[in-house]
Amino acid sequence: MRKTTIAALLGASLLLAAPSFAAAHPGEGHHHPGGHHSEHRMPEADWSAYPAEFQGYKNQLDQLKAQQRGLFEQFRQQREAIKSAHKKLPEAKRQALKEGVKDLMLELKSTRSAIHELGEQKAAAWEQFRKHADAKQWEAAKTDIQTVIAKKQEILAKQKTILETQQKIVERMQK
Repeated sequence: MRKTTIAALLGASLLLAAPSFAAAHPGEGHHHPGGHHSEHRMPEADWSAYPAEFQGYKNQLDQLKAQQRGLFEQFRQQREAIKSAHKKLPEAKRQALKEGVKDLMLELKSTRSAIHELGEQKAAAWEQFRKHADAKQWEAAKTDIQTVIAKKQEILAKQKTILETQQKIVERMQK
């Protein structure tokens, strides 16, 4: 029963956290009907047409993308386990657990909000990168792509925070 309780609590935290991953990296995984996040997608680019230093930036972006995929996989696995346990847990038990981790749930909401904001900033930087690269304004494009990378790194750090917060929830449940 203890594992079921923990799984149910993690399920609630995933319900809060999962949308933040989609917002931060909408080009992969879950797709929303109507594609309302399409403006956040990385612009299709012919990286070979850019100056050589931009290949290094592309490599950094690819590395961050791979790290995010690993996080997405962890969340997917947790979500499946939680769904199963959630179906078995009585409503009264869910409500009691919810009160015990309210502060952590608020932390998850706050982190999700921060990820959404960073995702919007990243999308704006991508748009500027596209404009500057199309105009062959390489110094401005360089600044833009560095901003994109920095925002992706911040998003990744926030996503890791969500995993840590969920671990805290599990630890509280085991006490």
